[in-house]
Amino acid sequence: MFFDELMKTVPPKYSATFVSLAQSAQYLSTVASPLLGTILADQVGIGGALVISAILRLGGFALFAWQKAPQPYRVTVRASAQSTESGHSD
Repeated sequence: MFFDELMKTVPPKYSATFVSLAQSAQYLSTVASPLLGTILADQVGIGGALVISAILRLGGFALFAWQKAPQPYRVTVRASAQSTESGHSD
């Protein structure tokens, strides 16, 4: 779902480039994360590493939560108001 939200912000002509960059970052994190997690747990302990991981995840969530929401579509009611004024009923 996060990738779909990311792709909504990408211009269509650059979508292939961004898809390839996102895939590369995903594969790189698959290789590097266990190594970095082990190093971090060795330095600050498992509890500290889990706290740091939670902070990073909350930061990622905050980036999505504070994203500007799209403006809702406005519905006009002129057509229904005109039809009631002319005496037509639905």
